[in-house]
Amino acid sequence: ADSDLERKLAQAAFGKWLVRNRIDAVMSEYGVVGADILDPCRHHNVPLIAHFHGYDAHSHAVLEEYKERYEQLFEHAQAFIAVSKHMRDHLISLGAPPEKTHWNPCGVETSVFTAGNPAEAPPVFVSVGRFVDKKAPYLVILAFQKVWQLCPDARLVMIGEGPLHDVTSQLVRALGLESCVELL
Repeated sequence: ADSDLERKLAQAAFGKWLVRNRIDAVMSEYGVVGADILDPCRHHNVPLIAHFHGYDAHSHAVLEEYKERYEQLFEHAQAFIAVSKHMRDHLISLGAPPEKTHWNPCGVETSVFTAGNPAEAPPVFVSVGRFVDKKAPYLVILAFQKVWQLCPDARLVMIGEGPLHDVTSQLVRALGLESCVELL
């Protein structure tokens, strides 16, 4: 009950902010945020675009919790952005209208950057991501160990934080990779 009241108060405050700042449109990062702010956007006639990234479209717990709110979101938001073709198809299977659902991959505009020359580059690998089970940082370490065995000059830099950071650090020590793996 408190969470419903808190959500309604937050929505009311967000609605006032939309009006006060004369917002023309809102793009929510993550579908759950879009679902949570749909009502104030609708109430104040502010178009809403929901950008789905992953868990918000695939987590069974999220899909169960947000089932009704996603139905409303799919009916009333102006557009939906998915980071992969597979996710776009999945959103459509969940009820997002195909004509309002777009694929926009996260990535680099390759025409702006020139390619590097791997043969001249040092063997340094970089991994950026949360230290959570879904991202499996321990598998990165195990894969890198195989690379290091073939190329002792190889280095790995992992950037991120999360509940598996300490476990990953312990795995690095247990495998004797402290000199070639850096956790930032």
